Amino acid sequence: MNKLKLFIAKNWIKYTIFWSWNLVFLLTLITVQIEDPFLLYVIADIWEGLIPASLVISSFIILILPVISVVIGLKTLQNNPTKLINYFYGVQVPILLLCILRMTAFRELTLGTGVIIYSVIIAIGYYFISIIKPSEKTNTVKMLMHTLLAMAGIYVSLLLLFITIPLISFFIRGLFEMLKHIIDIVKYIIENPLHFLQFTLVGFMSSIFFILSFTLFLIAPFAMIYYYLKSFFETYQAYKIENRKAYLVTSGFAFIFLTIIYFTSNNQPQQLAFKLADKTSYQQADKMAIIEAENKVKAGLTNAYLAPYRYVDTWKGMEFIGHIYKEAFKLESKSETMQNIFNGLMYPFLYQDVKEANYDMQKAEQLYETIFDIPIQKAESHAVKNALSATYDRDMAKAGVLNIDETKVLITNQDIEINESANAAEVTLHERYLNQTFERLEIFYYFKLPENAAITGLWLSNDDKIKKKFEYRVSPRGAAQKIYNQEVERRVDPSLLEQVGPHQYRLRAFPILPKQKEYKLRNKRTIVDGEPFHLWLKYVVLKTADNKIPSLKLLEKRNVYWSDETGRNYTNNISWNSDDWMPNIIGEKPFSALPQDASIAVDSNISLTINNEPKPTSRPLKLALLLDESYSMSKYKTQLTENINYLKLLSQTTKYQIFASDDNNKMKPVNESEIAQITYFGIQHPAQLLTNFSKKNNLSNYDAIIVLTDEGSNEIDTLKLPMLKSPKPIIICHINGNEAPVYSDNLFESILASNGTAVTSLEQAIQFLYKNNNTQNVIEGNYSWQLGNQSHKVNNLDHKLITPIAAQKYIQLLMQQANGKALSENKNLDLIHKVAVKNSIVTPYSSMIVLVDEEQWKRLKEAEQSEDRFNRTNENGKDQLTKPFGFGLMEATGTPEPHEWVLIILAGMVLIYTIYQRKIS
Repeated sequence: MNKLKLFIAKNWIKYTIFWSWNLVFLLTLITVQIEDPFLLYVIADIWEGLIPASLVISSFIILILPVISVVIGLKTLQNNPTKLINYFYGVQVPILLLCILRMTAFRELTLGTGVIIYSVIIAIGYYFISIIKPSEKTNTVKMLMHTLLAMAGIYVSLLLLFITIPLISFFIRGLFEMLKHIIDIVKYIIENPLHFLQFTLVGFMSSIFFILSFTLFLIAPFAMIYYYLKSFFETYQAYKIENRKAYLVTSGFAFIFLTIIYFTSNNQPQQLAFKLADKTSYQQADKMAIIEAENKVKAGLTNAYLAPYRYVDTWKGMEFIGHIYKEAFKLESKSETMQNIFNGLMYPFLYQDVKEANYDMQKAEQLYETIFDIPIQKAESHAVKNALSATYDRDMAKAGVLNIDETKVLITNQDIEINESANAAEVTLHERYLNQTFERLEIFYYFKLPENAAITGLWLSNDDKIKKKFEYRVSPRGAAQKIYNQEVERRVDPSLLEQVGPHQYRLRAFPILPKQKEYKLRNKRTIVDGEPFHLWLKYVVLKTADNKIPSLKLLEKRNVYWSDETGRNYTNNISWNSDDWMPNIIGEKPFSALPQDASIAVDSNISLTINNEPKPTSRPLKLALLLDESYSMSKYKTQLTENINYLKLLSQTTKYQIFASDDNNKMKPVNESEIAQITYFGIQHPAQLLTNFSKKNNLSNYDAIIVLTDEGSNEIDTLKLPMLKSPKPIIICHINGNEAPVYSDNLFESILASNGTAVTSLEQAIQFLYKNNNTQNVIEGNYSWQLGNQSHKVNNLDHKLITPIAAQKYIQLLMQQANGKALSENKNLDLIHKVAVKNSIVTPYSSMIVLVDEEQWKRLKEAEQSEDRFNRTNENGKDQLTKPFGFGLMEATGTPEPHEWVLIILAGMVLIYTIYQRKIS
């Protein structure tokens, strides 16, 4: 050992170690660049944001640090080999290791891992300063920093030693294994000299670089602990001479303080969260405990859900060290002990499993939704996006909840063309999109259609010169959804427009093509915009009494956005707020209301009747109010009180009874004092409340059943309850004023079939009910649509504009007539679908789909003949997150053979080069 120490202490050895590695690194980089300038592309990708922002610094440091080190070696430390080797092993190597680990293993830093990483960085930074500008003074700060340096050095070195010691064994054994094949290697070189010569330049330099790097890595932990402790004890000796007691107090305080920070910052929150939340049922005490610890429970469940993005591995899954010690030294009995010691050192970087990693992730997602009434990706979107941005992982091609309000696809142009009559208008919205990213993307809208309106067309084009290149087809909703999702998976162009609520619609289009990188010369790359994407949407609508043409109301958007750069072209006068998706449109022709009892022919006849604002009738309304007790409703107690107080003002004309759920999910009457004591907890879907209420109550005893709720999380309704057959209107009242962007199919079908609606206040609900004296009509605004005859024909109506609206109402009347009876049978739905196809409209059972080639249309035709053509699956918009590379890899029980280790490391050496070669070719 002393001889080795003396040998390493020689100046020429120090110079050789420093200069050999740095110069070989630079020569290898230059050699590879001559062969292929991939580094320029890496830098360009960093600059353009293709590499996650959190990894840019690490990437840049790895590339630039050897250059900086060479400059420091030439200008500052050239004549001091001791400082040169101190800098190399005490600063350069640790920083490179940290950067490599940051890019491969350390993803999103938690408080605990952040404390350790930044403590190490501070210690290295101070060590660097002490090398470049040493100070002879001894003070408290210097002692504190050297204590931190010693602790960081010991900690990092111990972690590395656990890996390097068995690797040394594997490497030596692997070299002996490879020597057995040396004759085959020489023979291959002789037989294939051309291949050998082609590989010589890059391969030789890469091999030398690999050998040096691997050798230095094996030495690194020994060198780091030696130089850091040496620096610590030198400071200690100087400090000791001046004030021994001060040294002991300072170093002791630093040690205790750092130890406290280490343990307190590594308290993972999922243990408490699962303890409180993971129950089969919740008693009142359980609910209160979770609500009181709400932030901690949310943090714990989020930590469990994002564990693969925040930790290197799991405590139970990290078995790697035990396996390699068993293989390297045949330590059958000691391998578990070595693993436990290593896990103890790695504690901040390991997820502390409650059960096991996959269970924890899935259970955390489920519990978050069950307790807090919202998908975890939606509630914790900022945390999820941060976790994704810390890796090369990306979300799905389809626009999910993580893409809400993302600014990725710019609307470069928006044109609105109006064709109007005295009482109706046809509005064509045209938008041109340009992808601002390097990924294929889907654009996604939830929007609300105005009252007395119908969607009548959808077109796409990928060519600026060809308008409406690809046309829509009205297809059964289940078949259209199935084919759309299949084509998105195949990365082929489709678009889909569906009705997902009483007035709610969902529009999706894919793909908006990404920017492209064109490699024209070896050292020149240009960025080219993807092909523009055009979409046309047409709807017809009745004008309002103040001569306005109602616009689509945006409820939610994903990926798509507009800006000051968006060009806008409108044919009519508008009133427009730049924050709005569409402007308010003013009619140019004078308004004329629809004539009384006018008949519009669809398949049967529909009479249009104008009702003026009705006055309260002498017969009081009797209402059943079903209270949603979901967790999210706790924020709207004031709005709930205000809405109930409004009914009190109508006590002479309106009677009501409030129902809430008991412990067995049965609906029971409650008074106002009981409402004030309700604990809002978990998730209740309106469809569930309606079903539970109908089991014990006669719906005919009420004039309406009203669900008091917020906008809710209908996208996670997984109950699959059947459509409710209600003889009286079902009204969903969103008391917080926010309309739901989507409803489950069973719910909004129940609303339409019962002649109900969705409103944002009880006042609106009462106004609707006063107009709705006929159970076989459709009330919207001041118009009542009823089945009639052609006894009163009106010739001056623009039937082209109004007939699609009448057809839309006719389908709702058919739903009311059936009221759920046999409505789910395909033969009855086919009749409804036939009306939609004839009038080219989107309905609850018929969607519009745009496809672009014959093969797609063939698959759609087959889907339209299937038994499940009207069965639509619920889409929750969740991104399927995958485990980043590395998480869970240590669970593998097989360990490579010694020579395989060498081959694995050799293969990794050219990984980045190979990736960029493929990208270019």
